[in-house]
Amino acid sequence: MKLKELVEATIESGITPIRIEYEPITLLESTKKVVRTSLVIESLTIGTLTFNEYRYVARRTKRGDDLAQRHIEKLFRAITNGEDNDKVECYTMPMPARLLKDNQLSKLLFMAFTDFPDVNPSKVCIELSADVLYEDTDQMQQGIQSLIDLGVKIAVSEVGDEFCPIFRLIRYKFDYAFLDKSVINNLKTPKEKDLTLSASIVEILHCLKVKVLAPFIIEQSQISTLTSINVDGYGGESNPYLGSRGA
Repeated sequence: MKLKELVEATIESGITPIRIEYEPITLLESTKKVVRTSLVIESLTIGTLTFNEYRYVARRTKRGDDLAQRHIEKLFRAITNGEDNDKVECYTMPMPARLLKDNQLSKLLFMAFTDFPDVNPSKVCIELSADVLYEDTDQMQQGIQSLIDLGVKIAVSEVGDEFCPIFRLIRYKFDYAFLDKSVINNLKTPKEKDLTLSASIVEILHCLKVKVLAPFIIEQSQISTLTSINVDGYGGESNPYLGSRGA
């Protein structure tokens, strides 16, 4: 069965083939939130694929370009139709680092801002995974600067992961850092050395004038631990923050 037929069969079954999932991040020193978004693909045939599951293919294939454009369009439409934008500092979108080359991503965003003029660029944040640190530095810096010139914010995810060399973060200008799940898991039953390491990561990021955010926090005890190491915000379970309007 061809892809088009798979999608049509999924739609006919009543399942939405591509939807956006939202995770509000509570900022500890602000009344606003950072809302983290990701695409979820659902199919009658293959079931549900989250961003983390399909991103490795999306990073390297043309399909990734199509999904990036789809994510931008769906989120911009949701923001335009949303009623809670005044409570949101920005909405993040994970994007493959390779789209920074030749300013591909800034071109996609420029077209989106043209099509959705009511969307304020400062409400949009591009979330880059830590693999951006292994790409050509000059190309990445140029691509990031073209995004900054549009007025959007920049975030880096997976910070603290074993494949995220902290010292390389100083090469780039960004606004937010999402701690990796491995760092979060260490805080569930924190040992002194784990707390010291996590606190050091947060301190380094603060030296770079970056807000440090911890997603996927669902235990009250973790929030207290995060506060003790000066994390700037924490998330919870994903939910339809903007509802289904236009999403």
